[in-house]
Amino acid sequence: MKLIILTATALLLSACHGTPGEPNYTELPEDFRGPEAAEFKDPTPYIPGTERLSISIFYEGSYSKILILDEVQRHFYIYEGTFNIADENAIVREGLRADAVISAGTPWWGGGVTWDTAEDLSEWTTMHVSLWSDNQAYEGTEIEIEGGGVTRRIPVADYGFVPDGTWYDLAIPMSDIADTGVDVSAITRPFVLAGESVPTGATLVVDNLYYE
Repeated sequence: MKLIILTATALLLSACHGTPGEPNYTELPEDFRGPEAAEFKDPTPYIPGTERLSISIFYEGSYSKILILDEVQRHFYIYEGTFNIADENAIVREGLRADAVISAGTPWWGGGVTWDTAEDLSEWTTMHVSLWSDNQAYEGTEIEIEGGGVTRRIPVADYGFVPDGTWYDLAIPMSDIADTGVDVSAITRPFVLAGESVPTGATLVVDNLYYE
């Protein structure tokens, strides 16, 4: 698949609500190779005939279904410029590259995927995502999810993440998300990362995001 990366950030008025700006994406060439990631890494190979959902970001592998970030109905927003995002070719969990969230040193930070039209994710059982950081300030990172007008945050530490310079592969049951009150049959924000103050320049690397 082609890789989709953020090339310009968008403004959101708050971490939870507000009027988003205009996201801007470009597609990298299919033969793109990062300088230090010449070999495609595949820690969780897709098995043809099985179900796997990609939401078009933080994942480069194969899938049975994809929801494209089309800049019309589906977007990636960085809230109030609280972080920058950059290619990471040296620390990669899956594919040829990963995405580095680089803190802007604000009192809080957040950003992620927003869908203008709700999607039914009730058929999917597990959200998978891999995280890496060597900065303890990211210990309080949470995944924010919205469905049916209900927004909840899930601490990534509850699923094993420790910012100790090691990759952690998180598997979050969709039933855990539903148990918080989020309507998983009407998801409008499937994957938002958020947290409290992190030092300027501190990095959180995100990769291998998919649903099964």
